[in-house]
Amino acid sequence: MVNTIPAVTMDDVSALLGGLPGEPFPVDWAGVEARLGVGLPADYKAFGSVYGPVTVGGWLTVLVPRRAAPDYFADLDRMQGNQRVRRDLDPAANPYAFHPEPGGLLLWATTDGQVELFWDTGSGPDPDGWSTVAGTGDGWQPLPPMTTTQVLAALLRGELDVAPAARRPLPGNLDHRVWRAIAAGDEARRGAP
Repeated sequence: MVNTIPAVTMDDVSALLGGLPGEPFPVDWAGVEARLGVGLPADYKAFGSVYGPVTVGGWLTVLVPRRAAPDYFADLDRMQGNQRVRRDLDPAANPYAFHPEPGGLLLWATTDGQVELFWDTGSGPDPDGWSTVAGTGDGWQPLPPMTTTQVLAALLRGELDVAPAARRPLPGNLDHRVWRAIAAGDEARRGAP
């Protein structure tokens, strides 16, 4: 399926989030990709380099590795390991492989404990063309073909319904204040209001 949704720029995302944070967020993307064993979508890396790991409106968390914090990889391994356990207990309801398994889903965001968003690394060789799959405790929902920033913008605008399997609608109309973690051990800092 081809992505026919209009492109979303960093300016579009920044407008939804109330502006840009004061300084860029340094990420060693080459090191991250080497450790993961896969490339990552360019728009996700652009977002992560601007915002870093953030929680938006108290409900949408975008996972971005912190410069000095190995916890990103430990958290990723733990969360994806939980999915593998669920799959092993009920393969029919959980039909996906999970990174680092070949072609496995790779977690990139969570929403308020309701929905986890994964890239489907098996959906093609180019990370910029990976589709997103939403997982909840009640099932899996492949999303229409969209880039990472298109998914973010659609969620923030309340245009993407990933809640049919979650028991309540996602709060797409909430205040989109950004909370950004600067580095391991640092306090979370309020970004743009």
